[in-house]
Amino acid sequence: MYLKEIEIKGFKSFANKIKLSITPGITVIVGPNGCGKSNITDAVRWILGEQNIRSLRGDKITDMIFSGNEEQKMRNYAQVSLLFDNADRKLSVDSEEVELKRTIYRSGEIENYINGIPCKLKDIQELFWGTGLGRNSYSIIAQGKVDFVLNAKPSERRTLFEEASDVALYRNKRENTLKKIDLVENNLLRTNDILKEVEDTLIHYKKKSDDLKAYRFYQENIQKLEYYMLSHQYLLLQKSSTRNNKKLSLWKNEIVQVEKTLLHNKNKISQLEQQKEQLEQQLNENLKVYQESEIDKNRVINQLASIKQQESEINQLLKNIQGDIKYADSQYKSFKDNLSNLEKDIQETYHNEKFCEDTLQNENILLNNYNDLHEYYQQKMKTMETKDILFEKYYNKYREDKIKKETEIESLNLSLFKIGQEQEYINKKLNDYQKLVKNIEKELPTLEEKIKQWEEEKKKIEIELKEKEVIIAKEKELIQNYQNDLNLKNKEKEFLEEYLKNSQDKNKKIEDSSFNKEILPDVIWYAEINNLISEIPDYLNNIFHFILEEGTKIIQVTHSDQIANLNQLLKERNIGKIKIIAENIISLTKTDLERVKIKENFGKEKVLGFAHELISYSDKYKHLFELILGHILIVEDMSAAFNLFEKLNGQWIIISLDGIVLDQKGIISLNFEFNDKVKDNNFFTSNRVLALEQEIKFISNQIKVKNVDLDNQNVKYHKLNDNLKSVIKQLEYHLAEYGKNKSKLSEIEKNIIDLENLLKTLANKKIDEQDKKKNLVEELKTINLYLKDIEKYFKEYSSYLNCLARYQVSCNKNINEIKKNIENIKMKINWNKERERLLQERKQEMSHFIQNNQQEEKKRQEKVEYYNKELLQLTNEKDTLKVKLNFIIINQEKVNDSINKIKEILKEKEDMLSKTRENMEIDQKKLDQKKNVFHEGELLKVQYQEKINHLFYTIENQYNSTLNEVLLSKNYAENQKEALNQITQYKEQIKLMGQINFDADQEYQEQYTRYTELKAKKEEIKQAKEKLISLINEIDQIAENHFYQTFLAVHNNFKEIFQKLFQGGQVSLEFTNGRKLLE
Repeated sequence: MYLKEIEIKGFKSFANKIKLSITPGITVIVGPNGCGKSNITDAVRWILGEQNIRSLRGDKITDMIFSGNEEQKMRNYAQVSLLFDNADRKLSVDSEEVELKRTIYRSGEIENYINGIPCKLKDIQELFWGTGLGRNSYSIIAQGKVDFVLNAKPSERRTLFEEASDVALYRNKRENTLKKIDLVENNLLRTNDILKEVEDTLIHYKKKSDDLKAYRFYQENIQKLEYYMLSHQYLLLQKSSTRNNKKLSLWKNEIVQVEKTLLHNKNKISQLEQQKEQLEQQLNENLKVYQESEIDKNRVINQLASIKQQESEINQLLKNIQGDIKYADSQYKSFKDNLSNLEKDIQETYHNEKFCEDTLQNENILLNNYNDLHEYYQQKMKTMETKDILFEKYYNKYREDKIKKETEIESLNLSLFKIGQEQEYINKKLNDYQKLVKNIEKELPTLEEKIKQWEEEKKKIEIELKEKEVIIAKEKELIQNYQNDLNLKNKEKEFLEEYLKNSQDKNKKIEDSSFNKEILPDVIWYAEINNLISEIPDYLNNIFHFILEEGTKIIQVTHSDQIANLNQLLKERNIGKIKIIAENIISLTKTDLERVKIKENFGKEKVLGFAHELISYSDKYKHLFELILGHILIVEDMSAAFNLFEKLNGQWIIISLDGIVLDQKGIISLNFEFNDKVKDNNFFTSNRVLALEQEIKFISNQIKVKNVDLDNQNVKYHKLNDNLKSVIKQLEYHLAEYGKNKSKLSEIEKNIIDLENLLKTLANKKIDEQDKKKNLVEELKTINLYLKDIEKYFKEYSSYLNCLARYQVSCNKNINEIKKNIENIKMKINWNKERERLLQERKQEMSHFIQNNQQEEKKRQEKVEYYNKELLQLTNEKDTLKVKLNFIIINQEKVNDSINKIKEILKEKEDMLSKTRENMEIDQKKLDQKKNVFHEGELLKVQYQEKINHLFYTIENQYNSTLNEVLLSKNYAENQKEALNQITQYKEQIKLMGQINFDADQEYQEQYTRYTELKAKKEEIKQAKEKLISLINEIDQIAENHFYQTFLAVHNNFKEIFQKLFQGGQVSLEFTNGRKLLE
């Protein structure tokens, strides 16, 4: 594979399209400064995936596009394409040639193509992995790259080795695989979490499913018991309804009987009223007859009086005539003398006649007035009779209104009594609710305190759980890190052991254990000093490698006499370098107190500490390391070392981190970390294997210890989790109790508000009823007043009628008297006329007396005869009138008797009428009471029917059942109390169960199916993880082999080139960390 062609357009200084063809071999591009030679390299690096704009000598991505000059305007995009020969299929594309193209626009948008197919930049980068043509590969050495390689740090120089050994390809595969493992672990963790959650939920759903079964069992029994209650309720309602219907029929019959009685009384009253009217009519007729007879009587009496008067007058005339005769005889002589007196008598008679005529006229006027007054009284009587009928109607109406008002008042009294009962019941209920509220309010603070305590306990346990989770996670992470280190060290050990097997170095090794068996009992044998150290800080590694030579073993003896025997034995065993500590020779000249003083006095002189204090080791080797390392003081830099040496006067060996050693004599050693002896590869590898064994053993022990700690932490975690669950359970219980009490309190408060509103409504209703009652009482008082006024009016009316009757009788009497007076006046007038006539006649007679005395005498005789005849006639008339008067008096007595009888009968009828009306009022009250009772019975009937209908509705809608199915359960319990107790127990059991999930069975099945699927998926993920881990192990093994072989090849070539360049000399390439080759 090689680069055949480069095509650039609009990239940096290349405004126009250029094409560079590159043939096999060396191709050199020459030109003056600024012509764009480096831009070609930048174009190649940019298309191969370089993303650092500064390394491409730009500030922003759009600086890659030609920006224009005096001759050409700027371009809107830049495009670079490379054409590679891929005949050897070095690139993973099945094509003889591979064309890469990359385009950038002013907007910052970038397009990438492989053989004209759009792709990502990552695809281009991955295409060149392992080919040496990556964006940071050694194949492209840009400006300053040589100096960078020479001055690079070991970690930066490492990339060249990785590129040469194709480790980048393996690293990428490893990273991809690790990412997959991370995804797998995340999936596994998520699956474990989900499994744990599903297990918990499975238990929860199992419990919910069992609760649902129990709930269904309880609900079925509750339903049967409720059916039992409903059936008994239905039978009770049916029985009560039947009993009420019987009562209704009885009440209806009674109402019919009372109505019949009322109707009979009404008919009786109407009959009595008709009879009363007839009697009153008869009475009026009799009164009229009586009045007529009275008139006839008065007329007859007047006629008798007139006849009597006429008789007396005739007798008087006869006497007068006889007297006149005598007188004429006596007065004949003196007639002439009395003639003047006669003239006077004539004149007086004339005046008397005129006076009588005037009196007659006045009497006629008075008669007319009395007649008008009589007609007025008759009219008034008729009007009063009409008013009597009207007022009787009003009276009856007011009586009916009074009865109605009294009925309404009784109804209102009953309603007020019921309202009072309801108010007493509601007040009692309110008191009960208020007591219950006080009890609940007393319980709530206790529950709140308990909830706070449980919440605090929960928070405390949750904090402890989180701490335990963090500790467990850290422990797991530490164990995982230890496990990874252990795996890597095992692989490194296996790799090094394999390498040692193939090595030609066969130096003899002696096991500590075989040597130890031959050592004297009072001799203490230590392994290599490096192996006794558990941890050395990274920044002190070089110093301690200098201080402690690798492969050196230590023996501690009590006395120096034992050294000779040991020397001979060590020579025979061919054991390497050994340091011997004789307790009688070495003494600790520097005490711990002196070291503390040095730290206190020179703590500000950049002193890190004594060597034995800066490393980690077991406590049993403390004395050993104080002997070996306690005289060495480590400081930060060279100036601090010189200052301390002058102040301490050579008491200690001083070593600085920048590579200077000052011993007690003041001899300075420089560059100790670079001038260490060059060890051959076999010696380094064997020591490394021993170190790895110690490290593996230590890590294994640490893993065991950490696993024990992790188990303990898990046990504590589970205990805390159980405690948390119990606390949560208690908290949920108390929260549920608190919520129940709260909801109960709110419900009670709502009921209290409803009851108070109902109480206000009842109070308002009571006030309304009282107002109605007050109004009705006022109206009743008004009606009573009206009735009293009407009754009073009736009395006054009756008295007025009596008065009118008396006035009418008086008027009739006066009329009769006036008529009688008129008759008398007329008679007087006639008498005066007659007298005048007689006087005139007398005068004439007197005047002719003398002449006609005899004639006059005859005439007087004739008159006497005439008057006697008239007198006889008057006597006959008088007898006839007396008979007639007697008849009239007898008739009047009869009529009067009839009137008295009629009045008695009327009084009896009125008494009967009042009694009948009283009975009717009593019957009406009874009827109203019966109707009220009947109405209440009908209301009860409607209520029973509504209850039965509501019961049917409840059975059909709430229970979705029928009455026959309900009645099947009528013998399910012994009695209602037992049924209620069982229902209460079942409902309490349901309440204790909490909220019921009715989909629990389905959800349990779904969760169980999900649990089995997740379990299978977890096993699949574990298998995938194991496969990926084995794949990573294979990748690491292959990458380490490649890297190590490449390193050895580069090391050998570097030696050869160095010796050629410098004509001799020694040089070497070494790992900064030989334990981890790929890090």
